[in-house]
Amino acid sequence: MAWWKEQYGDRLLSEFRGDAVRKGLAMLEEGTARQGGNVVTDTDRKRSPATLYRYRTAISSAFKTAIDKGWFGVTENPATGIRQRKENNNRFGRCLEEGEHARLLEACDRSAWKGLGLFVRLAIATGARRGELLKLEWRDVDLKVGSILLRETKNADDRRVPLIEEARSRLVEWSKIRCLDDS
Repeated sequence: MAWWKEQYGDRLLSEFRGDAVRKGLAMLEEGTARQGGNVVTDTDRKRSPATLYRYRTAISSAFKTAIDKGWFGVTENPATGIRQRKENNNRFGRCLEEGEHARLLEACDRSAWKGLGLFVRLAIATGARRGELLKLEWRDVDLKVGSILLRETKNADDRRVPLIEEARSRLVEWSKIRCLDDS
């Protein structure tokens, strides 16, 4: 909302129309994205369709509230009828770029949770869901064959998954230092 206020704060809400929303979204689309938490920095990337949709949703929500509350004589939502831009529906999401894989694993190995590196390696190696890996017990691990049994998967079937050598060797190391009461 801060962006909308900065760009159009001098207009009365009752004078704000759909063409202003379209123009604002076009300006956002032409501009570059920003990133960061405590320190926000500009990037050279374009804003994603999902980000543009959030800006549209923010202004639409403000007008819905104004209409519902009867504020300022607003009777029409200028964002109504403006379609969401097509998002990247890549079913598999984003792939790690060069160097990111190694940095991710190094950061996991430095984590306070000593099992995080193994957990992430298993997730990458098997494609298992987080919940499936969290339910994993030692009785489900076959280090000789090099596989794990995922129980109660999303489709309610058990599934045996082979392990790549790196994941298998990490599990062998982990099995040597696990607690005696681990099941």
